[in-house]
Amino acid sequence: MIFAIVLAGGSGSRMRSEMPKQYLNLYRKPVAYYALNAFYSCEKIDKVILVTSNDYFDVGLEISQKYFHSDILVCTGGKHRSESLMNGLDFIEEQFGMDEQTIVLTHDAARPFVSERMILDNIAAMSEADACDTCIPAVDTVIEGESGFATAMPERSRVYCCQTPQTFRAMKLKQLYHSLSEEQKASLTDAGKIFYLCGEKVKIVEGARENIKITYPIDLEIAKSILKR
Repeated sequence: MIFAIVLAGGSGSRMRSEMPKQYLNLYRKPVAYYALNAFYSCEKIDKVILVTSNDYFDVGLEISQKYFHSDILVCTGGKHRSESLMNGLDFIEEQFGMDEQTIVLTHDAARPFVSERMILDNIAAMSEADACDTCIPAVDTVIEGESGFATAMPERSRVYCCQTPQTFRAMKLKQLYHSLSEEQKASLTDAGKIFYLCGEKVKIVEGARENIKITYPIDLEIAKSILKR
Protein backbone atom coordinates (compact mmCIF):
# COMPACT_ATOMS: atom_id res chain seq x y z
CA MET A 1 0.00 0.00 0.00
CA ILE A 2 0.97 3.62 -0.50
CA PHE A 3 0.25 6.12 2.27
CA ALA A 4 0.58 9.88 2.61
CA ILE A 5 1.42 11.39 6.00
CA VAL A 6 0.69 15.12 6.15
CA LEU A 7 2.50 16.66 9.12
CA ALA A 8 0.55 19.45 10.83
CA GLY A 9 2.03 19.48 14.33
CA GLY A 10 4.01 22.73 14.12
CA SER A 11 3.16 25.72 16.29
CA GLY A 12 3.90 28.30 13.60
CA SER A 13 5.56 30.75 15.98
CA ARG A 14 7.24 32.64 13.12
CA MET A 15 3.82 33.45 11.66
CA ARG A 16 3.11 35.54 14.78
CA SER A 17 -0.50 34.35 15.00
CA GLU A 18 -2.43 32.52 17.70
CA MET A 19 -3.53 29.86 15.21
CA PRO A 20 -0.81 27.62 13.71
CA LYS A 21 -0.14 28.53 10.07
CA GLN A 22 -1.46 25.25 8.69
CA TYR A 23 -4.95 26.07 9.99
CA LEU A 24 -5.12 29.70 8.87
CA ASN A 25 -7.63 30.49 6.14
CA LEU A 26 -6.42 30.61 2.55
CA TYR A 27 -9.38 31.62 0.38
CA ARG A 28 -11.92 30.33 2.91
CA LYS A 29 -10.24 26.97 3.44
CA PRO A 30 -7.49 25.98 5.93
CA VAL A 31 -3.98 25.98 4.48
CA ALA A 32 -3.73 22.25 5.29
CA TYR A 33 -6.77 21.50 3.12
CA TYR A 34 -4.86 22.09 -0.12
CA ALA A 35 -2.07 19.60 0.60
CA LEU A 36 -4.52 17.05 1.96
CA ASN A 37 -6.71 17.39 -1.13
CA ALA A 38 -3.75 16.85 -3.48
CA PHE A 39 -2.95 13.48 -1.90
CA TYR A 40 -6.60 12.55 -1.40
CA SER A 41 -7.29 13.18 -5.10
CA CYS A 42 -4.35 11.09 -6.32
CA GLU A 43 -5.45 7.59 -7.33
CA LYS A 44 -2.05 6.11 -6.44
CA ILE A 45 -2.49 7.03 -2.75
CA ASP A 46 -4.38 4.41 -0.76
CA LYS A 47 -4.82 6.40 2.47
CA VAL A 48 -4.01 9.86 3.83
CA ILE A 49 -3.10 10.45 7.48
CA LEU A 50 -3.05 13.89 9.08
CA VAL A 51 -0.72 14.17 12.08
CA THR A 52 -1.64 17.00 14.45
CA SER A 53 -0.53 18.25 17.84
CA ASN A 54 -2.61 17.21 20.85
CA ASP A 55 -4.10 20.70 21.08
CA TYR A 56 -5.37 20.68 17.49
CA PHE A 57 -6.51 17.06 17.15
CA ASP A 58 -10.17 18.15 17.11
CA VAL A 59 -9.39 20.72 14.41
CA GLY A 60 -7.84 17.94 12.31
CA LEU A 61 -10.95 15.81 12.77
CA GLU A 62 -13.14 18.73 11.75
CA ILE A 63 -11.14 19.25 8.53
CA SER A 64 -11.46 15.56 7.69
CA GLN A 65 -15.20 15.55 8.37
CA LYS A 66 -15.99 18.83 6.62
CA TYR A 67 -13.97 18.40 3.44
CA PHE A 68 -13.20 14.67 3.07
CA HIS A 69 -16.20 12.75 4.49
CA SER A 70 -13.94 11.62 7.38
CA ASP A 71 -11.89 9.54 4.90
CA ILE A 72 -8.67 11.20 6.05
CA LEU A 73 -7.47 9.65 9.29
CA VAL A 74 -6.08 11.80 12.10
CA CYS A 75 -3.52 10.96 14.77
CA THR A 76 -1.38 12.98 17.16
CA GLY A 77 2.33 13.63 16.78
CA GLY A 78 5.29 14.08 19.11
CA LYS A 79 7.45 16.93 20.38
CA HIS A 80 9.52 17.13 17.19
CA ARG A 81 8.96 16.58 13.49
CA SER A 82 10.73 13.21 13.44
CA GLU A 83 8.70 11.98 16.44
CA SER A 84 5.49 13.03 14.68
CA LEU A 85 6.55 11.12 11.59
CA MET A 86 7.27 8.01 13.66
CA ASN A 87 3.87 8.35 15.33
CA GLY A 88 2.31 8.44 11.87
CA LEU A 89 4.19 5.30 10.85
CA ASP A 90 3.16 3.52 14.05
CA PHE A 91 -0.44 4.49 13.36
CA ILE A 92 -0.24 3.04 9.84
CA GLU A 93 1.27 -0.19 11.16
CA GLU A 94 -1.42 -0.52 13.85
CA GLN A 95 -4.32 0.20 11.49
CA PHE A 96 -3.19 -1.45 8.26
CA GLY A 97 -0.04 -3.48 8.89
CA MET A 98 3.26 -2.84 7.16
CA ASP A 99 5.65 -4.84 5.00
CA GLU A 100 8.75 -4.22 2.89
CA GLN A 101 6.62 -2.96 -0.01
CA THR A 102 4.79 -0.32 2.02
CA ILE A 103 5.56 3.18 0.75
CA VAL A 104 4.95 6.39 2.67
CA LEU A 105 5.01 9.92 1.32
CA THR A 106 5.52 12.64 3.94
CA HIS A 107 4.54 16.25 3.40
CA ASP A 108 4.30 19.56 5.24
CA ALA A 109 0.72 20.70 5.84
CA ALA A 110 2.02 24.25 5.33
CA ARG A 111 2.98 23.50 1.69
CA PRO A 112 -0.35 23.92 -0.10
CA PHE A 113 0.88 23.66 -3.70
CA VAL A 114 2.17 20.10 -4.01
CA SER A 115 1.17 18.82 -7.44
CA GLU A 116 0.10 15.42 -8.69
CA ARG A 117 3.22 15.39 -10.88
CA MET A 118 5.44 15.66 -7.77
CA ILE A 119 3.46 12.94 -6.00
CA LEU A 120 3.73 10.54 -8.94
CA ASP A 121 7.43 11.32 -9.44
CA ASN A 122 8.06 10.54 -5.76
CA ILE A 123 6.31 7.19 -6.07
CA ALA A 124 8.19 6.37 -9.28
CA ALA A 125 11.50 7.12 -7.56
CA MET A 126 10.97 4.11 -5.30
CA SER A 127 12.04 1.92 -8.23
CA GLU A 128 15.54 3.43 -7.95
CA ALA A 129 16.01 3.99 -4.22
CA ASP A 130 14.35 3.49 -0.84
CA ALA A 131 14.23 7.24 -0.16
CA CYS A 132 13.73 10.41 -2.16
CA ASP A 133 13.63 14.14 -1.50
CA THR A 134 11.76 16.70 -3.57
CA CYS A 135 14.23 19.51 -4.29
CA ILE A 136 14.84 22.59 -6.41
CA PRO A 137 18.29 23.82 -7.49
CA ALA A 138 19.62 26.72 -5.42
CA VAL A 139 19.45 30.02 -7.32
CA ASP A 140 21.39 32.03 -4.72
CA THR A 141 24.98 31.44 -3.66
CA VAL A 142 24.91 29.44 -0.43
CA ILE A 143 27.49 29.80 2.33
CA GLU A 144 28.14 28.00 5.58
CA GLY A 145 28.81 30.24 8.53
CA GLU A 146 29.74 30.24 12.18
CA SER A 147 30.04 33.09 14.70
CA GLY A 148 29.17 35.62 12.03
CA PHE A 149 31.83 34.55 9.51
CA ALA A 150 31.70 32.43 6.35
CA THR A 151 33.34 29.04 6.81
CA ALA A 152 32.57 27.44 3.43
CA MET A 153 31.04 28.30 0.07
CA PRO A 154 29.71 25.17 -1.66
CA GLU A 155 29.57 25.15 -5.46
CA ARG A 156 26.08 26.41 -6.27
CA SER A 157 25.56 23.95 -9.13
CA ARG A 158 25.74 21.11 -6.59
CA VAL A 159 23.40 22.67 -4.01
CA TYR A 160 19.64 22.06 -3.78
CA CYS A 161 16.87 23.36 -1.53
CA CYS A 162 14.75 20.60 -0.03
CA GLN A 163 10.98 20.69 -0.16
CA THR A 164 8.39 18.01 0.45
CA PRO A 165 7.01 15.46 -0.31
CA GLN A 166 9.68 13.00 0.74
CA THR A 167 9.06 9.33 0.11
CA PHE A 168 10.37 6.17 1.74
CA ARG A 169 10.06 2.44 2.13
CA ALA A 170 8.21 2.65 5.43
CA MET A 171 9.75 -0.31 7.26
CA LYS A 172 13.27 0.73 6.33
CA LEU A 173 12.60 4.29 7.48
CA LYS A 174 11.54 3.03 10.91
CA GLN A 175 14.50 0.65 11.20
CA LEU A 176 17.06 3.29 10.25
CA TYR A 177 15.54 5.91 12.54
CA HIS A 178 15.73 3.62 15.56
CA SER A 179 19.36 2.80 14.70
CA LEU A 180 20.41 6.45 15.13
CA SER A 181 21.98 7.83 18.29
CA GLU A 182 20.06 10.42 20.30
CA GLU A 183 22.53 13.05 19.09
CA GLN A 184 21.85 12.12 15.47
CA LYS A 185 18.10 12.19 16.06
CA ALA A 186 18.44 15.69 17.53
CA SER A 187 20.18 16.85 14.32
CA LEU A 188 17.32 15.82 12.02
CA THR A 189 15.71 18.64 10.06
CA ASP A 190 14.08 16.35 7.51
CA ALA A 191 13.44 12.64 7.17
CA GLY A 192 15.76 12.22 4.19
CA LYS A 193 18.70 12.87 6.50
CA ILE A 194 17.92 9.60 8.29
CA PHE A 195 18.91 7.69 5.16
CA TYR A 196 21.86 9.98 4.45
CA LEU A 197 23.30 9.48 7.97
CA CYS A 198 23.04 5.71 7.48
CA GLY A 199 24.89 5.79 4.16
CA GLU A 200 21.79 5.07 2.07
CA LYS A 201 21.01 6.58 -1.34
CA VAL A 202 18.51 9.43 -1.44
CA LYS A 203 17.04 10.06 -4.89
CA ILE A 204 16.41 13.70 -5.90
CA VAL A 205 12.98 14.44 -7.38
CA GLU A 206 12.27 17.76 -9.10
CA GLY A 207 10.16 20.17 -7.07
CA ALA A 208 8.71 23.52 -8.10
CA ARG A 209 9.27 27.17 -7.18
CA GLU A 210 5.61 27.57 -6.29
CA ASN A 211 5.78 24.65 -3.83
CA ILE A 212 6.40 27.16 -1.04
CA LYS A 213 6.18 26.55 2.67
CA ILE A 214 4.07 29.10 4.50
CA THR A 215 6.27 30.21 7.39
CA TYR A 216 6.05 34.00 7.66
CA PRO A 217 3.10 36.40 7.16
CA ILE A 218 4.41 37.44 3.71
CA ASP A 219 4.23 33.79 2.60
CA LEU A 220 0.46 33.79 3.12
CA GLU A 221 0.15 36.76 0.78
CA ILE A 222 2.34 35.01 -1.81
CA ALA A 223 0.15 31.90 -1.49
CA LYS A 224 -2.96 33.97 -2.15
CA SER A 225 -1.34 35.34 -5.29
CA ILE A 226 -0.44 31.84 -6.49
CA LEU A 227 -4.00 30.60 -5.92
CA LYS A 228 -5.49 33.65 -7.62
CA ARG A 229 -3.24 33.04 -10.64
